[in-house]
Amino acid sequence: MTDHPAAGEGPELFVGLVGATGTDMGKVERTLADAFDRVGYATVLLRVIDLLRVIPGFDFPDTPEDDRLTKAMDAGDRFRAAVERNDALALLAAARLAEGRHEVTGNAETPRRRTAYILRGLKRPEEIDTLRRIYGPNFLAIGAFEPRESRVRRLAEKIARSRQH
Repeated sequence: MTDHPAAGEGPELFVGLVGATGTDMGKVERTLADAFDRVGYATVLLRVIDLLRVIPGFDFPDTPEDDRLTKAMDAGDRFRAAVERNDALALLAAARLAEGRHEVTGNAETPRRRTAYILRGLKRPEEIDTLRRIYGPNFLAIGAFEPRESRVRRLAEKIARSRQH
C-alpha cells in the first residue's frame, strides 16, 4: 500500500500552456489546477504577457478585449525586439518564479515543496526551449486545440461584452 502523494515530498513542476488566440485556456488552467490539488500540489498561475505591465512602455489596456489582445501581442513583439531575444518572456517568467520562491522559501534557488507553476500564454518555440533548459524534466509543455469556429465565437462574445457600457 502506498501513501497518498500529498504525504511525501514532491518536486516543483512547471507547465507551459500553448494555444491559439481564442482557445479557452482558462478551462485548461482550471482543469490542471484541480488535478494538481487532488494530489496535494499547490498551484501558482502566471499569465506570461502580464509580466510586461510593470515595465514602462510595454503596458496595455484591460479592455476593450480586441484592443487588449492587439496591444498585448504588440507589447510582446516589441519587448522581444528590444531585448533581441525571442525567449525574452520565458526569461521574464523564470525570474518572476524565482522571486516567488524567494518570497516563500527565503532563497530564489530553494524549490517550493509540492508546487506546480502554470505558465499561460507561451507563444514562441524559443520560450519552450528555454524553459526546458531551465527546468529540465520538471517542465511540460501542453498545447490546447480548439476549432477555429469556436475560437472566433468566443472572441466575438468577449469583445462584445467588453464593449458594452
